[in-house]
Amino acid sequence: EQGAATLEANLQLPLKDLASRSVTVDVDISDGVLQYADVFDRLTDLEGRLSVKDSDVFAEGLTGKVLDQPVRFDVAPYGDLGVRANLRIETTSDALIEGLNLPLKRYVSGRTVATGFLQFPRPGSGNRFWMRYESNLEGLALTLPPPLSKPADLAAPFAVEARFPEDGRQDWYMQLGDRMSARMSASTANDRFRFLNATVQGGSLDVQPHGGAGLMVQGHFDEVSVDEWLAVDFSDESTAAGGAPFEDFFTGVDAHVDDLAIVGQHVTGATVQMTKAEQAWQIVVDSEAVDGTVTVPWDLSGRDRPIVIEMARLTLFDEERDGGGDPVDPNTVPPLEVRVDEFQAFGLNLGSVEADVKPL
Repeated sequence: EQGAATLEANLQLPLKDLASRSVTVDVDISDGVLQYADVFDRLTDLEGRLSVKDSDVFAEGLTGKVLDQPVRFDVAPYGDLGVRANLRIETTSDALIEGLNLPLKRYVSGRTVATGFLQFPRPGSGNRFWMRYESNLEGLALTLPPPLSKPADLAAPFAVEARFPEDGRQDWYMQLGDRMSARMSASTANDRFRFLNATVQGGSLDVQPHGGAGLMVQGHFDEVSVDEWLAVDFSDESTAAGGAPFEDFFTGVDAHVDDLAIVGQHVTGATVQMTKAEQAWQIVVDSEAVDGTVTVPWDLSGRDRPIVIEMARLTLFDEERDGGGDPVDPNTVPPLEVRVDEFQAFGLNLGSVEADVKPL
């Protein structure tokens, strides 16, 4: 795209056999800049020698910066697919968040090493540019609730792949160990990044797109705390959604959870469906202990709208779980409206229950 370069060219043209002509060009690059296929960030500070022989490209030990972090890479032909640039980068959490437009600045810290490649297609092949990065995320801490929590010293195999099926569109595919996979589509038309849709698939590396707009979470998860996830603060950081609030781009949940925490209680073996209601999340839970709906307002700070719990069946304080719930500070309890047809607590059948709880 820009930068200083010195070229040396060697052209061989056998007059009696032009088909066997050969062209070799050596390019010494200094302070170069490369932008390709609407990639999220340019390659800057490019230094080194690039050799072009006919339609093949070679380089060894090129250096530069991606996401403003140092990167080193080698370039060589890759069969019929074209030319591949293999690279290694050590990057920080801030660089990843800013470069990938992730609304996670409060929840990711540290630095980690990644390896990967950029795949450049051969001219006229009909293939398109794509790229892939892999990392064990060691050195990077994630303080989101489970299943996306990870201390900095724990390795967690992670891979991300980006495809560019047409001008102005990006499709991203991600895998986190054997825990989950995800895919996201975005538009980059008019030089503006705009989130289109995404799917997070628990317990499978074969993510199935949900087909609609927004972010959908589905599949199987070992552990999820609805209370903790509703407390995650994405305010002023929703750049990945084109500036939209979290409630606007999050579609819902359709999942099975082995250990579900909701409204201070633990529920085992639960099927969970979460959708949007009027200015609230409507969460349907079905398990042996719980069968019903919890409606949680988007904004609990004013305490003018209660959490509404409507259950056909509700069992609290399962003896096998030594209390079944996490300690609750009464000062943090929001207003509650509770309607339960069959209520059990402390091993006692208490029949139907209706209660309104309001903080003083």
